[in-house]
Amino acid sequence: MNKPFMQALTLILAGAMQLSGNVLLADPRFPKVKLSITVHVYNYAQIPTWTLARTQKQVAEFFLRAGIQLQWADCTPSSRNAPNPEPCVWTPTPSDLVLKIVPRFGTKSEGLRDAVFGLATGSQVIIISERTEEIARSGEATYPLVLGITIAHELGHALLGPNSHSENGIMRPRLLGIDFKKAQSKTLAFTPEQAEQMRHNITQRNSLQAEGK
Repeated sequence: MNKPFMQALTLILAGAMQLSGNVLLADPRFPKVKLSITVHVYNYAQIPTWTLARTQKQVAEFFLRAGIQLQWADCTPSSRNAPNPEPCVWTPTPSDLVLKIVPRFGTKSEGLRDAVFGLATGSQVIIISERTEEIARSGEATYPLVLGITIAHELGHALLGPNSHSENGIMRPRLLGIDFKKAQSKTLAFTPEQAEQMRHNITQRNSLQAEGK
């Protein structure tokens, strides 16, 4: 693997389909799913519907292996996938995450380094599509797979907290070519400890929602 590719692939992070409203149901390969969380998607990068659907399926499988079911809500303004032409009108709850996919980001003006693929701030995740496209063009993996890994990583930060990198698995700070191969063979995953912590945190979020906080 060449050095420029390795440098470009370094994920320096500030924190981290079905179509609208649909759920990827659990199957026998995954743990029994008891917890779910809704991800409200704003596709400002105008990623084609079929590409976004493949990406969301990739992301959902990462979380199913952790015992978590994702629900997707398409909130992109004027989206053809939405139930109506108006963007989602909703009041955020502790069980919601917001995913914004932007074409590019003014990293220098925002004080972020050029290698940033995305960031998570609280329950909000921002993904820079331009960066993931660059890696896909290198030929290491398809664009939906690169984008899916990046989104799953950042959603992981949103559920685990900013200091949640690990030496192995999808939360590694630097993903190598072998990690893409693992993703293709369905063996790239959150660690058992991370999966347990995310389930615990989601349970707490759901409790707060039930209490109306």
